[in-house]
Amino acid sequence: NIKIVGMETGLKLVAKKPSTGQAWINANRFMNFSLEDCVNMIYMDSQVTTPNEISGNQFTNLQIQPSNKTK
Repeated sequence: NIKIVGMETGLKLVAKKPSTGQAWINANRFMNFSLEDCVNMIYMDSQVTTPNEISGNQFTNLQIQPSNKTK
């Protein structure tokens, strides 16, 4: 179980375009994940497709509890 409370960003995934080759964050499984009282709960920064993409990630038993500071 993972619980993240009161952070600026709960989960941040960034795939920057490399000078050569490819970069991706794909096919990960986030299970029993709790985000509470964060400004940004989940932040993803990538292109839609390669050479830098974030896709195909699964969230199971994801709990999000926003607060008055959540965007």
